[in-house]
Amino acid sequence: MSVIEKEVLGKGRKALLFHGAFHLIRHRPVVRGVTIDVEKRHPGAGFVVMPHQGFGERNEELEKRLASWTKPGLLMVKNTWLGDLDPAVAYPMAKKQVILKPDGGRESALSLWEGMKFRDMTDAYLYLGSKAEVIIDGAIPLEVQQDEEYQRELQRRRSLLGRQ
Repeated sequence: MSVIEKEVLGKGRKALLFHGAFHLIRHRPVVRGVTIDVEKRHPGAGFVVMPHQGFGERNEELEKRLASWTKPGLLMVKNTWLGDLDPAVAYPMAKKQVILKPDGGRESALSLWEGMKFRDMTDAYLYLGSKAEVIIDGAIPLEVQQDEEYQRELQRRRSLLGRQ
């Protein structure tokens, strides 16, 4: 955040940040993220774009509504059917996210958006194609897999989650 503040916003510039979606989405300030930090100091400076990742159990039904969209396409979600969706439908990865509480307990990330709509999480939606058409290669390059520091960090994170 300090680099964004000092080198970009502090100098009146704009920046395009690519980050894991969970770190950028707008949500209740219970969990801090980049967008929340930026907007505390610079209200209205953030603009969040969420990529299409499918719609979970409702994917077949809702992707039909995207079929006529231009690819790639970017749509503002305010005042649209997308913006009116429940966050668990529009951002199915939220069901897999777990928040570690200070007491060591865990809770579903969905609790962050209780009573909210997708428009409360993001400003725009990036559509590159249907979930079946877009291949997200999550393969980690061999040189990264063999990096000892990277492996230690993964292990540290696993231990925080209580995993081996």
